Amino acid sequence: FSEDGCHSLGVSCFGLSNLDEEVCSTHGSCIENDKCSCNASYSGIDCSIPKCFDIPSIENGVCNGHGVCREVNTCTCFAGFSGDSCQDVSCFGISSTDPL
Repeated sequence: FSEDGCHSLGVSCFGLSNLDEEVCSTHGSCIENDKCSCNASYSGIDCSIPKCFDIPSIENGVCNGHGVCREVNTCTCFAGFSGDSCQDVSCFGISSTDPL
């Protein structure tokens, strides 16, 4: 362990030392050789996959299946959908949840 007792010396993840600030895509900690422990908002073996509302961006159900998750909790909705997680249907730019 290092002087602070928090990091194992000689451990690396995917070619980066566990002490490197870029390890685990800056979104987690390297806890064993090639094993990252990701922050809650990221997933993947190297913590490079953002989650939108707890769903990894590579899963089919992300953004309710009506958009793309490119950043944490930020869905880019397909045409015809709106809302934080693309949960609302839109017609002519008007959301189904808008009052008439």
